[in-house]
Amino acid sequence: MNDPDQYAHKASIAGEIIAKLAKDGFAVAALDGKRHDLFPVAMDPREGMALQDWIRKEKPASVIDIGLGYGFATINAVKALLETHGEDFFLFTIDPYQDRRFSDLGLQFIGEIGVNNQIEFCKRPSEFILPELQQQGRKFDFAIVDGTHRFEGVFIDLLYLNNLLAPSSVIFLDDYQIPGVRKAVAFFLSNMQWTMEEVSEASETHQWAVVRTRYEPLERTFKDFIDF
Repeated sequence: MNDPDQYAHKASIAGEIIAKLAKDGFAVAALDGKRHDLFPVAMDPREGMALQDWIRKEKPASVIDIGLGYGFATINAVKALLETHGEDFFLFTIDPYQDRRFSDLGLQFIGEIGVNNQIEFCKRPSEFILPELQQQGRKFDFAIVDGTHRFEGVFIDLLYLNNLLAPSSVIFLDDYQIPGVRKAVAFFLSNMQWTMEEVSEASETHQWAVVRTRYEPLERTFKDFIDF
């Protein structure tokens, strides 16, 4: 059963972590004692607030997060999820480099908030795990995409998310300023009838875009193709 005081406290902890990371700009990993400069690798605080706003608006109960990294996006998502669902939410996050590249900082912050029971972490590449999730019949209500930024990687992630997400779900994409990310999104806007909900102002480091999947599955023939 949800304890309002308990999940409000956890949301407060998430907010404190976000504020501290934004102020300090670095974190020290418990895993190996390494100091990591968070930005510009992690999304900036303004984008984190935009992500929170979209989760509060959409109120998803299940979220898939591709690219845990330093966990800044995940912490923002968790804060909004706690505020909208208490502890009745689930977040699946993927990062094959979590220990080697990020010294488990993303997992460290999740542990500090105390939401381990609501989080499932996978340390394998998304191109391997997403097909497995589809085979298992898993479904999600919201996606955060901040993994590989190469066209082919983003395209594969979005292709499987089209099947893993409930109809008319939101995908929040980081680094939309990168040509490969933008081009991958263009296919789904042109050919899968996704809609663009928001594009942030131009940025050399972190521009975000919010797209929505089609309201129902799209039937396409082999000849159906719109150049993008």
